[in-house]
Amino acid sequence: MFSLFKEQQLELLRSKGSLFFVVLFPTVLVFLLGTMLAPTDNPDEAIEPLRIAWFVDGTDAQITATAEAIVAQFDAVEQIELVAGSSRPTATDELASGALSAVVVFTQPFGIELHEGRDSIQNRAARAVFEGVARLYGTLAVLPSAAPEPETGMSPPQDAAAASASTSATSTDGLLPRVEEATFGVSRSMIDYYAITMIVMMFFMGSASTGASVLYYGRKDGTLRRTLASPLSRLSVYLQYALSSVPYNLLQVTVVMVASTLFLGAHYASTWEGNVLLFVMLFCVGLAASTLSLLLGLFVRVNPMAIIMLIMWPMMFVSGTFAKPLFIPGFSEFLPPAIVQQAAFDLTLFGNPERCVAVLLVSLLLTAVATVVGAALFNKKEVAA
Repeated sequence: MFSLFKEQQLELLRSKGSLFFVVLFPTVLVFLLGTMLAPTDNPDEAIEPLRIAWFVDGTDAQITATAEAIVAQFDAVEQIELVAGSSRPTATDELASGALSAVVVFTQPFGIELHEGRDSIQNRAARAVFEGVARLYGTLAVLPSAAPEPETGMSPPQDAAAASASTSATSTDGLLPRVEEATFGVSRSMIDYYAITMIVMMFFMGSASTGASVLYYGRKDGTLRRTLASPLSRLSVYLQYALSSVPYNLLQVTVVMVASTLFLGAHYASTWEGNVLLFVMLFCVGLAASTLSLLLGLFVRVNPMAIIMLIMWPMMFVSGTFAKPLFIPGFSEFLPPAIVQQAAFDLTLFGNPERCVAVLLVSLLLTAVATVVGAALFNKKEVAA
């Protein structure tokens, strides 16, 4: 029943070139790029200038005077622009669109609400800044930029207990509240950077090429025609082709992560749970790339390698996969390799799993849809010729 699946695995094991490409090539690239580019590249995430709108909640003159004095301290800081907000609904719209990095509301008595924006890196920078301000000013409540309340256009303020729990532990030293500093990730080396991006490269180049080529080579050597003439159902044939990429993708992620950690000193997530999530997310991305390209192979009668390379190589270059400075702000972040990389870096640098979970779920959905659609087309379409 699993003859096709076994055949694909045996072909991988017998091919020295394929084994080198899967097992050694990405790890060698992690070492070469991580060491050669270390003197010229900066692996840390760049923080764009922060544009923050501020408001005063209420009409208390003392609160207003204190807020204005705090805002005035940022006039000489080039990377931070604090602007007086015109209205809260407008600020909410600008926050959602990315025109604002954050919104700060000075509340009574002596508190700060920080409404976060879309960019996770800027959110951490803004949070770090206002945790410092809160040392002298009061408590700090960090609020996500979720759906606004209809009445005010902003997320509702948290109570005092929630405000303290939402960021760091607070305590009172004399008359002024104290907010303990939080850790927003660790420094990253070029080895750490390429230990992620080379796995992504293998998926968008290796997994996609392999998935798209399996039907082409099956037509070329006559295996597909003979298989379809056998008692095996077409559904079984297609599912075996789809499942044949599972060991391939597992091997890629495992080898690169283990080798990069043990031999190159790469750092991934700081917890074992984070590393498990990272592993599963990356594996699911590879599986989605394989199944989507297998679906493409139903329609492409020529060798699909040239098509895959023509699309994937430029896309990976401008996503910063091979060199971080090639990343194009405003464009690259919407490309699939960049989305996967940013999700991984959010987890490994800052311990935030949200993007990883989102990428994992989307990958599973794409895998399921591509498999169902591909199986239906394979059952009806003439593919052996």
